Amino acid sequence: MNSLEPYVNVLQKISVYWGLATLIMLGIFLFLWLREPRRLINGITFSIFFFSFLAELAVLIFSTGNLPFVVVMGTLFLLIIGLIFITMISMWLLLLWNAFIVWKRESHTLSNMLTLLLGIFLVVLWFANIFLSATPNSYRTG
Repeated sequence: MNSLEPYVNVLQKISVYWGLATLIMLGIFLFLWLREPRRLINGITFSIFFFSFLAELAVLIFSTGNLPFVVVMGTLFLLIIGLIFITMISMWLLLLWNAFIVWKRESHTLSNMLTLLLGIFLVVLWFANIFLSATPNSYRTG
């Protein structure tokens, strides 16, 4: 007996409602984007739609009840999440690289140095986190 079989019917019912919510979010995003494509709310509504779509996809994958398929898709999902996590962790490196390119090609105004300042801030924050986690806390009782 497959370990996913008791949950398949519940997941299929959830999939219907979650799919409707995903389609509604897609409709909201498209409506706002077609009205004015340069607004910040478009990015927010697209992010909500995209995460809703990913959740719907996960529910659909689990509702198949096919354990090998679930394992393969879960592994692929974890690899993609790991890649996104590594990119987010190395964001300071990407920001400093961008700042170097902008510094060489553009003028040295404050608006052109924002990526440099953000990259430096993230490096300082990273070292501060390492330093603060390495020092013992004085309020801890032993």
